[in-house]
Amino acid sequence: MIAVVAALLLLFPGQSTFLGTHTIHGSITITNIDNGSKMVGAPCAPFGEFLDVQPGMRVLVRDRERRLLAETTLSGGHVFNQRSCQFTFTLNVPHGDYYRIYPGSLGVMEYRYVDIVRSHWRAIMIIMNP
Repeated sequence: MIAVVAALLLLFPGQSTFLGTHTIHGSITITNIDNGSKMVGAPCAPFGEFLDVQPGMRVLVRDRERRLLAETTLSGGHVFNQRSCQFTFTLNVPHGDYYRIYPGSLGVMEYRYVDIVRSHWRAIMIIMNP
């Protein structure tokens, strides 16, 4: 039994408590934004169609049957590069076989367990600003 636990910890370091809960780190990046002369890491805010993407926007995680598993809010936006603004979030979710992540009204990011593990528990959404 100890060998099995050790193997799981090697496969998923820092990501779970014996398959009880997992931490998802997510980002929403809006591209085609003119950040002017702002430096990478400086505060930024979207405009146009994406004014609702801002600190405090709700992010929900649901399972395959759409039961609520966790919720959080977006952190402040920062310049990711001269043409994009990125917001981040962190969620602690119970172990499951499927995760549906809903960042506000932006749609859904869907991950099977095996896929979110392969992405190292990272959920990424990139939006092209028109």
